[in-house]
Amino acid sequence: MPVAQSRSRVDWPPQINTLDAFLGKGGYEGIHPDNRGNIYIIEDVGGATSATPGLVNGRQPNSFVYRYLPNNPSRIEDGGQLQVLQVIGVHGVSAGPSAYIARLGAVWSNSRNSCE
Repeated sequence: MPVAQSRSRVDWPPQINTLDAFLGKGGYEGIHPDNRGNIYIIEDVGGATSATPGLVNGRQPNSFVYRYLPNNPSRIEDGGQLQVLQVIGVHGVSAGPSAYIARLGAVWSNSRNSCE
């Protein structure tokens, strides 16, 4: 089930500002900022059940790695660029931390959800 990303305030009455327009909606398993204010988002909602013999009840891959490059690292609502990691070739290395992205033959592609 997609998770709504939001910020809440402590004043009364409480107000919630969703960040869906900037970060999208998804089954996020992890969100991590780097030291430059970029936000890395790991989504894993699982795909359709596989019909492949030998993979009884196995799921087809449906996982994504996103990166949000905010215009203002102190305020997500100021817009930015949502990107998705696209693996274009694996050269004897399995998927791993961002230090291995170049060795994987992966690129960051701009998402249609980007909000400037």
